[in-house]
Amino acid sequence: MFETRTTWEDSGHDCDHCGGEVLRRTEALPNGTMDVSFQCRDCNCRWTVKGKWLQVGNGRSCQTAYRQNKSEGSQYSRRLFMILGVALLLAAARFGGIGALRYLLPLAVIGLIVWTALRLGREYHLW
Repeated sequence: MFETRTTWEDSGHDCDHCGGEVLRRTEALPNGTMDVSFQCRDCNCRWTVKGKWLQVGNGRSCQTAYRQNKSEGSQYSRRLFMILGVALLLAAARFGGIGALRYLLPLAVIGLIVWTALRLGREYHLW
């Protein structure tokens, strides 16, 4: 039976968090596919080739960098959702009257609950 083989190569880069050596990690999986990622030798942070976090390292600087990276990406989407929400609220009040808001308010609360559950699930790696 074929087992997973991992090879390590120097990527030529240093970790932005701890200054450690970043290695290119290539895994040959049992199904025949190759999984390529980058991993710091010192702090164990791991990223995809496109820069998405796979594993957060054990250092304080790693945790801080992860939180900053995560908040930068969500900052624009949060603003966009707020602007769209206000625009939809104004459109519903204008075209549907205030009576339409009594139908939209429960939907907004349900949407907020689902969004919070999904966000917490991703944060705690439940899915």
